[in-house]
Amino acid sequence: MRVYRKYCCIAFGLGAFGILCACLLVPQQLMLVWEHFHPQWSRNIWSDLFRVVEVESTVDGHVQLAYTYQSPSEVPMPLIVSLHTWSRDYARYDVLSEMARRRGFNYIHPNFRGANNKPISCASHEAITDIDDAITYCLNNWHVDANKIYVVGASGGGHAACSVYLKTKHKISAFYAWVPITDLEAWYYQSKHRKLDYSLDIEQVCGGSFDAEIARERSPIYMDFTRRPHGELHLFAGIDDGHTGSVPISHSIRFFNRLCRFYELDDQQLELPEVYALLTRSCPSTGEFIGNRAVYFTRDLRDFSLTIFDGEHEFLPAYQEEKIVADLFAE
Repeated sequence: MRVYRKYCCIAFGLGAFGILCACLLVPQQLMLVWEHFHPQWSRNIWSDLFRVVEVESTVDGHVQLAYTYQSPSEVPMPLIVSLHTWSRDYARYDVLSEMARRRGFNYIHPNFRGANNKPISCASHEAITDIDDAITYCLNNWHVDANKIYVVGASGGGHAACSVYLKTKHKISAFYAWVPITDLEAWYYQSKHRKLDYSLDIEQVCGGSFDAEIARERSPIYMDFTRRPHGELHLFAGIDDGHTGSVPISHSIRFFNRLCRFYELDDQQLELPEVYALLTRSCPSTGEFIGNRAVYFTRDLRDFSLTIFDGEHEFLPAYQEEKIVADLFAE
């Protein structure tokens, strides 16, 4: 009996130690699993200080919902336009919202036709106009500094940010596109090969089955440059994305190279050996950091830039805040 109790105590102790180690070593992973099965208990929920507004489309009268925060300041303040990810919509909590509230900035998290799984979403004319309409709503109703508007998006939001960069009617101070999708045709095959459901979403965007022509129409890499874009564009990609993440860094690299050609900076394009080294991660870091992440490649050409950092398919909100604040105080 004593032996049985002894082994029970040992087993209980080992189990408790294992749980403690898991909680200490992988809290983020545990939280992600918990939030997946119990989203209503997520630590990230919208504060009562944010309200949902209705924005009517100038294209078809559709009413778009958006989470917002109006700066209490009586003087014009910056506007943060934060774009939802590929499979989500405006209702999904956005970490940038608290940054905007804490700093007293104006903020809007528009829906722009919701998740990218239907023809009217995914950089359609209606979806891009919805983002423009959301910005117009803020300009018309709040004290917004029209010279300090920032558009931020990650993944599907990065895809939207790159698309709006090419098509918006507004003057934007800067666009920040994190781990963006820029070529839906390529991403369709990349996702299909890896058995990711994003390929099914793209089929729905195309009307039910894949259509290369429609996929290209919704891809920033193929969109027409009808004029010089309004504002800077900063591209960020984690070097492991495409290996452990869902969007290969080739999407950011190819779009950067296209911008080099448009701005007649052909000599600044990434050459094949550089691309190969980054795609295969056979290159050293530069010695620079963004936040606490090592940088493997960075090139800033004033109107646009590309940074490839030590990471996966992710967004670094603390560094994003740092970039926006630095821009506000730049001479």
